[in-house]
Amino acid sequence: MRILGGILLGSMLLSTGSAFAEDDASELKALKTRLRQLEQKMEGQSRKEEARAARESARQNTQMAAKAPVPFDPCASGKLCYKGVTFTFGGWVDLTGIYRSRNLASDTGSVYNFIPFPQSKNFNTDESRFSARQSRFSLLAEAEVFANTHVAGYGELDLEGAAQTANSVATNSFNPRLRQASIEIDRTDLGLHFLAGQSWSLNAPSKAGIDPRGVDAPGVIDFESVPGFLAARQPGIRVWQDFGPEFKLAVSAENAQTSFFGGNTPLVGTPAVGPQGVLNPNVLVNLTGPGGSFFNNANNVSLNHVPDFTVKGAWDPRLGPYKLHVEGWAMYRDF
Repeated sequence: MRILGGILLGSMLLSTGSAFAEDDASELKALKTRLRQLEQKMEGQSRKEEARAARESARQNTQMAAKAPVPFDPCASGKLCYKGVTFTFGGWVDLTGIYRSRNLASDTGSVYNFIPFPQSKNFNTDESRFSARQSRFSLLAEAEVFANTHVAGYGELDLEGAAQTANSVATNSFNPRLRQASIEIDRTDLGLHFLAGQSWSLNAPSKAGIDPRGVDAPGVIDFESVPGFLAARQPGIRVWQDFGPEFKLAVSAENAQTSFFGGNTPLVGTPAVGPQGVLNPNVLVNLTGPGGSFFNNANNVSLNHVPDFTVKGAWDPRLGPYKLHVEGWAMYRDF
């Protein structure tokens, strides 16, 4: 009986263990199935999120493309771009210290023919000044109006103007002065350029090519530069053509501004007085008359019979690693 009871108890234990093992396997299988379902659900949710993000990005891009362009466009550092026009600001704030062993009663420019001789009291009087009037401000505006048409406007001011109200006593209230104001049109496909306005004279030396906005000026502090340097800035028109990358040919018509030494004081007769812009009939030599409309009548005005006509060629060849600039010009002037 005991043997039979042990056999029955063992079979019951074996049956129960087998049942537990089957239950564990079923639960594990169910868990794996549930895990795969969750993974599939997460993958589906992720794909939906990606599709939603793609649709939102496309919608935003469409809205941005449909919007009006932002007035201030991105552009190169140091420039400002507004509605397709690029602005470049330039200039500096200057303080010049001046000392002269001979008194010229002059600011930053030394007038060489006014240097006093020993018989003058100014010969033994020295002079020292500070001046900020060589401070300069400029603006260049550029735009591509057509595929091969470039337009540029340039303006430049300094503070070297001296009206009757200007003084160096208390307020130092000196006037802004026009240096340059011009419009340039460039046809890049034709190598053709046109300029109208006030710029450096075509007779002034350039550093490279034909450059109306720049000049190869001597590196000196004195505003009068050095004798022999053509420092004229004149209103006029100019056209020039590129012949390859090295040679350019230009022609210009500029204000003549013909003046004669001696001003309004004639060798014989009385100084020029009377109606503005009218030469004194007692003047026996060709001298300039006093200023008329929109001129200062305390100044003499130049005799502009006809414009100055200038033809200039500029050649910029390369000599090995060096670049050479050669230019020559001829001018027609009628006094």
